[in-house]
Amino acid sequence: MIKNTWFMLITMGTQYASTTLIFFLLARIWDVNIFGDFMFGFVTSNLLILFVDYGFSLRLIKELSKSDYNKQNSLISNALVAKLILSLLISILVLIITIILNFNNTKLVIFMLLYVAAVFFSLTQFFLLPLRVINKFNIESKVNIIVNLVFLITIIILILFKCSPIMIAIGFVITRLIGLILSYRTCFSFFSFKKSYVSFNQIKRVLIINFPYAIQLIVSALYFQIDVVFIEWYMDSYNVGIQQAAMKIISGLLILTTIFSNVYLPYISKMDDYKEIHKVNKKFTFIMSSTGVLITIFVLIFARLIINFLYGKAYNEAINLLRLLSFLLFIRYSGVTYGVILTVLNKQMQRAFAVICALVFNVILNFVLVPTFGLKGAAISALSTGILLNIIYFSMVKTNKRHELLRKVV
Repeated sequence: MIKNTWFMLITMGTQYASTTLIFFLLARIWDVNIFGDFMFGFVTSNLLILFVDYGFSLRLIKELSKSDYNKQNSLISNALVAKLILSLLISILVLIITIILNFNNTKLVIFMLLYVAAVFFSLTQFFLLPLRVINKFNIESKVNIIVNLVFLITIIILILFKCSPIMIAIGFVITRLIGLILSYRTCFSFFSFKKSYVSFNQIKRVLIINFPYAIQLIVSALYFQIDVVFIEWYMDSYNVGIQQAAMKIISGLLILTTIFSNVYLPYISKMDDYKEIHKVNKKFTFIMSSTGVLITIFVLIFARLIINFLYGKAYNEAINLLRLLSFLLFIRYSGVTYGVILTVLNKQMQRAFAVICALVFNVILNFVLVPTFGLKGAAISALSTGILLNIIYFSMVKTNKRHELLRKVV
């Protein structure tokens, strides 16, 4: 597990570093309002793409881990067709949404281009997922390094030539398409896609079984990012830019939770003994919580230095916001293991219910607090929601553990 964790760290690290470096550069050269418009398009397009992701990163990995080669090919093939169908349906929905929202021309074009880039990137990640099951984390890392280097170099060249936000967005599309082609070829050098594997009943089954995983994934991202919509609605693009400056740092420091989940899920899914699962989970909960404490303290102390170094003094308003949001790091790190355990125990409907409750709570808090307290209100909403979700996850895991032990006694 340790070796795979390092490869996953490389994968996620290069992925985050490339996009984050680009956003730091864009924040430096653009006015805060222009940066806010671009980030609003990026965040909203990535929220919509969650409906295309449909929880495949959770359910597919879990099923592939327990299947033979032929079954794996069948699962991948049917999941791929299901994902393509979802991509088409969501794309049609996006067109309708853009017409209803009546964005200005520049904002609309940027949003649509970034959405297309997000679709390509989602498919890229889908094709790399099966490599984790056959312990090819090293190959996944190599592909990601190549893809992210191409992305980074291309966008930096466009920035050096002082290209417009629309041209930058086109650069996103082209580089993500290159990544899609490379990941497709890599995936099917190990696995096979055949029409004979695909059936309507299997696709229907995939969509039904994945539904709770999709709900959990979509709602989890919504409650973490939906404050952008409220800030844009009640405030303006300038405040979106300030908020996203702080959130990009928080998201980057949460990368270890994503890496941990991606490695931990296939690792612990292979365990059958209930007591062993909880013993292992207790150990990793302590490790992740301790990590969260250290990172939170680091951000509290060096918030001003981090903001000034990455963005410049134009973003000084983000310093106190970053300090406040730093507590979200400890909250997320301390709760990550319990979410994974619910997935392993086939309690995805419970996990989906938990994040739905968190989303409703978050929307209500944002609706009340953002108009009155602005960015501070959005941060308080995020912190309160994270605490609530951890409490629900912890309670669910404890309840399931008690029920399982009682069932074995009987």
